[in-house]
Amino acid sequence: MVGLPHRLWGEAPHAFVVLKEGASTTGDELREFARSRMAHFKVPHGFNLVSELPKTATGKIQKYVLRGRRAAAYPQ
Repeated sequence: MVGLPHRLWGEAPHAFVVLKEGASTTGDELREFARSRMAHFKVPHGFNLVSELPKTATGKIQKYVLRGRRAAAYPQ
């Protein structure tokens, strides 16, 4: 999850999801799953299904790369 620009709140959570092989889902199913397990303000506003997450050589997720992929879609 990364924070992306939001007009009203400044930033809103956005999730990048890697599915297991053979699995399938929709954004609505993911949102319902998150709502049943998280506080309402923590539920991501959007979901992107990706094949893999960008990682550094030590295995940390490169969140700035993920923000760069979606920032153009969210005008400030």
